[in-house]
Amino acid sequence: MADLVTRLLLDDKQFNDNIKRSRKQAKQFDDGIAKLKGGMMALAGTLGVAMGASEAFNTAIRSNQATSDAFDKTIAQAKGGVDFFFQSIATGDFSNFLTGLDDAIRRGGQLALVLDVLGDRLAGWDDVSGEITMKIAENRAIIQDETTTTEERERLLEEQAELINRLEETAAIVNKD
Repeated sequence: MADLVTRLLLDDKQFNDNIKRSRKQAKQFDDGIAKLKGGMMALAGTLGVAMGASEAFNTAIRSNQATSDAFDKTIAQAKGGVDFFFQSIATGDFSNFLTGLDDAIRRGGQLALVLDVLGDRLAGWDDVSGEITMKIAENRAIIQDETTTTEERERLLEEQAELINRLEETAAIVNKD
């Protein structure tokens, strides 16, 4: 009987020790999670600040046409230089690296300027042609309407021809520039 009581007391002590150990491990886990959560919050804050700074920089650069174009030209030049550098590494040919690098930077800048002019022309074309194409679409809808009279259709078809001629003339002017 004494042996049974001793065994029960030992089992009880082991059980209590296991519970204490489990509580300690659970507390360590909770502490680890709290530290991780704190680290994640700090990371999120840092990312938020970085994204805000990036957005502010982008807004400042894109605030007007001149700074935006200059930035795009600089980026295109840098990209041309980096591309040429990696091309030299890939081929293992550095014999004309400096002159080739200057040429790549120059061509990158020229590409940025050409793309800027093209963008400006497309924007101008959209402004000019938008009104005409909208009127053409309106006329087409009226012409296809079954309730439109024959006289109205004929008048609108003549107007369509004039609008198309105007659109072609505008395109010729934009292409000439």
